[in-house]
Amino acid sequence: MSSVLDLVITPALKKVGNVNPKVSEKNEALAALNAMIKSWSVEGLLVPYVTRENFALIVGQSSYTIGSAGNFNTTRPLEITGAYIRDTNNNDIPLNVHMTLSEYNSIGDKKADSRPTKLCYLKEYPLGKILFNYEPTDAETLYLDSLKVISSFALLTTEVSLSGEYEEALIFNLALRLAPDYDFKLDPLVIAIANNSLDAIYKQNLKPIESAMLDSALLYAHGKRFNILTGEYS
Repeated sequence: MSSVLDLVITPALKKVGNVNPKVSEKNEALAALNAMIKSWSVEGLLVPYVTRENFALIVGQSSYTIGSAGNFNTTRPLEITGAYIRDTNNNDIPLNVHMTLSEYNSIGDKKADSRPTKLCYLKEYPLGKILFNYEPTDAETLYLDSLKVISSFALLTTEVSLSGEYEEALIFNLALRLAPDYDFKLDPLVIAIANNSLDAIYKQNLKPIESAMLDSALLYAHGKRFNILTGEYS
């Protein structure tokens, strides 16, 4: 996983001729990147990315909220893609992040003390919720890899992983934004890639949702109509 500086900002600065940027120029590029992302989000274009974060576990606490002002104070994840616990000896123990709510509900003793081995992520709003199969016995550190929607990057060192099409769109469109500041004439190919990559993401994000088709024979039984909200015929 790379920092936003290495992944997006440095390549974009190189495309406008700045191969040895000052710290102030890197921060100005970060501000321009964040402004561009906010502009895209207003237009309905959301950029998902994978980020790695760490949080302190509390002894005896197996349920945590995650999101702005939650127990884990961060941007609420769309999905948790991986996790591990780092113990006090700096050993990393993997966590299964695919425990379902049904599996969690089937745990007889939810107060059992042990290092967690599984987690269930509930995508509640505005705060998500993480449920562990055990209550931690030590104040160890949880490391999470999660998929989020970019609102902004806090620091140049923020670690991020982007799929190819988003990485390309951010780099080349940031170069477009930075070029006037450097009085730099961009290569037409850079401009074309910026436009084409952004168009591709718009099409991917804004494609219409296909309507689900339901066999009409399933709608009725014994003269009653099926109610999809209650799951019963009435």
